[in-house]
Amino acid sequence: MQFGKEETTSAVDPPQVVVMAASRAFRQLALELAEDLARPGGPSRCRVRLALPENSEARPDALIVVGDPLDGAADLALVAAIEDLEADAVPIVCLRSGGGGRFLDLDMPRSARVAAATCLLETMWRSAERLVETRGREHRALEALRRHEFELQEAASLQREFLPRHLAAGDRFECSVLWRPSKHVSGDIYDVVRLDRRHVGVFIADAVGHGMPAAILAMGLLRRLNLATLEGTPMRPAEVLGHLNAALLQRSADATWFATAAYALLDLETGRLRAASAGHPPVVVLRGAGGCERINATGGLLGIFEGERYGEHEIELRDGDRLLLHTDGIETVLCAGECPDGYLDRLISLAEDRDPHALGADLIARIEDSGGCAAGLDDVTLIDLGFGPIASHEEATASGGVASRHVRGVGSPAGGS
Repeated sequence: MQFGKEETTSAVDPPQVVVMAASRAFRQLALELAEDLARPGGPSRCRVRLALPENSEARPDALIVVGDPLDGAADLALVAAIEDLEADAVPIVCLRSGGGGRFLDLDMPRSARVAAATCLLETMWRSAERLVETRGREHRALEALRRHEFELQEAASLQREFLPRHLAAGDRFECSVLWRPSKHVSGDIYDVVRLDRRHVGVFIADAVGHGMPAAILAMGLLRRLNLATLEGTPMRPAEVLGHLNAALLQRSADATWFATAAYALLDLETGRLRAASAGHPPVVVLRGAGGCERINATGGLLGIFEGERYGEHEIELRDGDRLLLHTDGIETVLCAGECPDGYLDRLISLAEDRDPHALGADLIARIEDSGGCAAGLDDVTLIDLGFGPIASHEEATASGGVASRHVRGVGSPAGGS
């Protein structure tokens, strides 16, 4: 084993020790020490050899110098060799008269010198073993982190694949979505679905928690939503949330899984909007003529109470109105703890002064300026649906797994590129 080289296994080669004489006067003592340490069955587990300073080309793991290398009679080649070795922190042990410090006493009996040198070499051997074991653990931990990072990236890619690639669009509405995970994957989920010729369903949910568990729960909710809305006549929002609540309770008998959610059903012919909310932040209707209306929660969180009944709010949308659904990550973006009770007013004010594209760009800039997840931001999702005659209604496409008509879809972690 060579000190300073990366080791990835627990196997340790016997350290290579070179014994040198400080000057010609000590060569016989150096030879005796090398023979005693290297003999078969000897006290040392190191590979020991005797070398002259001018012939010491191979770099050892440790150097034993017999005699005083600082003495005026010391071989100049030895001094040069020691200077070279010390530059790379190779351990050097000196046996000289007087002893003291890291120097062994050359005046000891031969057996005592061998025992003292062996003790030092054994200490070095044990240190080498511990070093290799530590490096092995560090290597395995690093590999585990790399695998974990790869798996998270794969999970993030898979989650984006399940997000809507196409947003529903028509000649009476258009929709934009901003979806931004705080890390690799998100506990936020959404969908905007054209259920039939005249109905559009708008869904948003926020699984409680962060990371992979929240992301898996969110994807499960989206799957259940599809089952709930694809069977015949569009279900009323209260029924949809009741269906999701029952499904979540059925699946989470041995675990605590819950989420907030909101579902809105829009009749494109009449403008009638029905909305229900399971402990979710308020749904906001921005009036094109000015002012706004808020639809607060109509029931408890999904996955808490069996048989929970959800109420509904009904409101009529008029041309030029906008429907905003968001997750609570918006609060951390707009307020960062400064206005926990007033973040919604700030969001409404921003939306009133900006079109969907400008609003999304403003929120993205705030996320990036704050440092994203490093600053403790949550997952962020905002659905911005405009109601009224639309000049062009090509189906909006997804960018990087994030559906967007006006707003830049951002699927990378907050604070990332």
